[in-house]
Amino acid sequence: YWRLLLFPADLCCEYSYNCIPMVTSVFDVRPWIAVLALLIVLVCATWAFGSWLRSLSRESIVNAGVLLTSTLLLVIPFLPASHVFVTIGTNVAERVLYMPSMGWCIVSGWAVSGRRHLTPVFGLFVLVLSIKTMLRSFEWRSDEALFGSALFVCPTSAKMNMQYAQLLMPAPNTVDVANERIRWERARQHLVRAEELQPDLCDVDFQMAQYFVYQGNSTELGNLLERSVVGCPYTRESALGQLSALWQLIMTESPAMRPFVHMWMGRVYAALDMKEDSIVHYRECGVLYMRNSDIHEARYCFKRALAMDGSRADLYFWQGETAKLNGLADEAVEQYLLGLLRGDETQGRVACITQAVTILATHRNDEYLEQRRVLAEGIILLLDGFRLCTERDHEGMLIPSMQTGFSAAEAGRLMQVALDSFFICAHVSFAKKPQDMSLASDCLLQADEMKRRRQDLTVPCEYYLLLSRVLLGGEGRQFLEMEKRIDATERKRRAHDAALAASRCQEDGSNGKHN
Repeated sequence: YWRLLLFPADLCCEYSYNCIPMVTSVFDVRPWIAVLALLIVLVCATWAFGSWLRSLSRESIVNAGVLLTSTLLLVIPFLPASHVFVTIGTNVAERVLYMPSMGWCIVSGWAVSGRRHLTPVFGLFVLVLSIKTMLRSFEWRSDEALFGSALFVCPTSAKMNMQYAQLLMPAPNTVDVANERIRWERARQHLVRAEELQPDLCDVDFQMAQYFVYQGNSTELGNLLERSVVGCPYTRESALGQLSALWQLIMTESPAMRPFVHMWMGRVYAALDMKEDSIVHYRECGVLYMRNSDIHEARYCFKRALAMDGSRADLYFWQGETAKLNGLADEAVEQYLLGLLRGDETQGRVACITQAVTILATHRNDEYLEQRRVLAEGIILLLDGFRLCTERDHEGMLIPSMQTGFSAAEAGRLMQVALDSFFICAHVSFAKKPQDMSLASDCLLQADEMKRRRQDLTVPCEYYLLLSRVLLGGEGRQFLEMEKRIDATERKRRAHDAALAASRCQEDGSNGKHN
């Protein structure tokens, strides 16, 4: 600031970071010069005040008043921008010297007044600065001229290099192709220089992306725009708009790249914490990769989507589909069941049930016992604890639930699947461990509860035999729960009814399923 007041030879419209190198050592003379200049001002002010006290002559009073006034004009207006009392966002700016320069002009005029031998020197000094003022005014004719002069003063400023590069970028469809190429190359050089000077200046990526738009290099363009979107809040909105246009262009011109582009979009939106958009694109990416038989990439996409939202039944369904295509039946069933239990979307949960039943039907009944039980319990949860489609109107027709939109037929189909799964679980468990009826009791008593609520469900004859035995001497959690609800007499009566039903079923001479 003292240099700008004494001899404003080099003026700049933007003193951004590192235009004036930071003080990093006590041996740097610049802060000591500032301290010395401040001491000189204080000494002069003290001398003026002292001379006024010693001699109350008219001349001394005038001199003291001039020095005091100029000192106040120098110091007081500058204090808010001095960073002494409060830190502001501007390091150096010529505009903060407008009022202090008034004090400097007053003290300069006072210094030469009455000293004829200094008049020519002072006049020459004023002439030089007047010429400098005239030349400076020409630099304000255009932005490019102004920032070009600023870059001459501050060649080590990354921001100044970037801003000058922006001004060098020609408008699209320029007639002078040769000049356009030269200006783009100059802009690129200044952007490279800006990145070297300040690697963390995130705006540079977006400006460099404009160079690659001119070059037609979509790979570098995409990388720079992604960095501008994810890592720079100042250019995020503009960069995201250009990146979206690039995505659409790639998918239009290269349909085979659509899965990759959707994965790219999912990654960018995830970095922006836009989870819903990210999940949609990761899901689309996985589906497209499956169509292209690239199961590995498809699994990656679905896994990324599930990591953001573990309550999407459709994502578990597609994970199960990829496992099934890889021949991993165990994992496929596990994913379908996770979709049934964790999912919050009815259609996806029903799709998981259908695929799980399809896989389990291809295996022996003594396989996947635990999975069959989980499947049946999941269906119960889906059907809202037996309340779905169990009420009848005055004509005896089942009333569809308005809660989930299931029809009576669809609810009946799902409950039949659950009942069959419970029965298989109970039958195989009892056959393997007749002395341990815990699992068989749990499965069969839940099946009996369903059968009581939906009389149209069908069961094999052996179901009644097993039910009779469980009611008479069962074990497990469900049996204990039942004992709390009904007494021993009611339990024996139900066992008797089950035995009669088994007898009638066997008298029919059929091994099929009966109501």
